[in-house]
Amino acid sequence: MEAESTAEVAEPPAEKPAKTEKCLHVLLQSGPRDELLKQFPPAHPRVLGERVWLRPCVIGAREDLPLRALAYAEDSYSQSLLVSLDERTLSTASDAEGGQGYPVVPLSLADEPPPAPKGDEDEGPSVAEQVEDVWRLLETAGVLEVERDADALPTSVSLIGGGVEWRGELSTPTGPRMVRVVTVKGLALPARAVEPECGFCRFMKAGPCGEEFVAWEACIDQARDQEKDFVDLCGKQTLLLKACTDKHPEYYGELSGGGGDETSDEAAAEPPAEPPAEPPAEAKGSESGGS
Repeated sequence: MEAESTAEVAEPPAEKPAKTEKCLHVLLQSGPRDELLKQFPPAHPRVLGERVWLRPCVIGAREDLPLRALAYAEDSYSQSLLVSLDERTLSTASDAEGGQGYPVVPLSLADEPPPAPKGDEDEGPSVAEQVEDVWRLLETAGVLEVERDADALPTSVSLIGGGVEWRGELSTPTGPRMVRVVTVKGLALPARAVEPECGFCRFMKAGPCGEEFVAWEACIDQARDQEKDFVDLCGKQTLLLKACTDKHPEYYGELSGGGGDETSDEAAAEPPAEPPAEPPAEAKGSESGGS
């Protein structure tokens, strides 16, 4: 009887938590990006053309993710391409019900986003929201017909009035907006799915101290993996990185408010807890978009 009682109250083994799927960034390969910007010259100051914005997220790193361009759109605030994924590489945890937005490649953005509706105290649209808005307006207004797959992602588009190009005004909450859309066929866009990288890291690596930053970053990762104090473990790499950035204030000066002279060793040794979403202003011209 005692054995049976013990068996009855024994707790089942704890279940292992489900493994979280990691969302990757989808980036056009450098050759296709360059050709794309030649075919659709940037009309706005902020040039992008590399990252593909889409929901739900892509999982599984790879170098040969096939995409197709479906249509091109432009207005006073943005240029973008609507694209299609021809292979299912999406998260199985995603919910396709109700649509998943518009997979787009932002080509260029105006310095100022579209005005927010009155009473909207939001900080303004993100890059994805800004370029998606054009496609949402086109479909809602009955200009563009979009066919979708089981994940509610676009597979083909056509102009409801026929033809390959439409230009006109669309109604928005802040007033009419002039929009031009052109359907595109036969334009393949080879892409790759990679681990996300912050804008701050891209900015640092693109500058004259890129090698020093990579070495510093690798040491920080090692310290985290070994649960050691990165200030003690990475002192040498930190000093080399600081010495290099001090030599190049023309590129890195904005990290310390315009110059490296007032940056203390302690501040330089501390990696940013939350890297900025975007690099400083001088790097925005070559930024590839969000992520």
